[in-house]
Amino acid sequence: MGATTIATLSALLVRRATREDAVIKKPASPILDLTQEFKSTTVDWTLTGESLHAQFAETVRRLRVGLYSSLYSNTSRFPIYDRNGPGKVIVPANGNTLKSGKFEQGLVARKRLNHVHLHRRGPDHVEDGIFRDSLQLLLVLNLSHLGLQRTEVRAFETFWNRSLKSFLRDECLADGSQDGRSESRYVTRPPTRRQLQPLLSDLADRILAAAASRGGASRLRAETYSMERM
Repeated sequence: MGATTIATLSALLVRRATREDAVIKKPASPILDLTQEFKSTTVDWTLTGESLHAQFAETVRRLRVGLYSSLYSNTSRFPIYDRNGPGKVIVPANGNTLKSGKFEQGLVARKRLNHVHLHRRGPDHVEDGIFRDSLQLLLVLNLSHLGLQRTEVRAFETFWNRSLKSFLRDECLADGSQDGRSESRYVTRPPTRRQLQPLLSDLADRILAAAASRGGASRLRAETYSMERM
């Protein structure tokens, strides 16, 4: 084999190795798509405690603290309510809602609350058990391993929620009929997974960087309120 051929093959192998290294080293998104796990028809949401948690993979059961963004859709002419006080409308009739927030006692337990709370009200009936069918998307950032204080989790939740609110406004997706409540937003059309994934990945990078630095949560909180005044 000639020297030129050997040199060419060597160059090809180096380029191939470089491409493979790039693929291997490319960081995975910290955002978990758990839509199918929580929409699964095999999950019995009437169970509680260990019986409930045992239905999920260990990776899901370990999600104790974090942030989520979930999309709900209502194809009925009757709104979907929660059960806080007299109940507030979570998803309007024939509408969509992006609901986001924190969980501090496990994601499974938090979503079971959604199963208990979400119901559809008609003039003469109440329809329960609609969580699974109305849920369209569930994206999660795991913060369980960081040993965060509750004040830090609240600060990150505020940054997360208000950034999503700004995104909906900037993309002309916000319904516009709501007050300042930012954890549950009516949308004129549902944002897609392709739209939300890169946004949430960017927010996750900011949050994880703040969590790793002294006073990072306080600085992010201050930035959030400064951003709102603009």
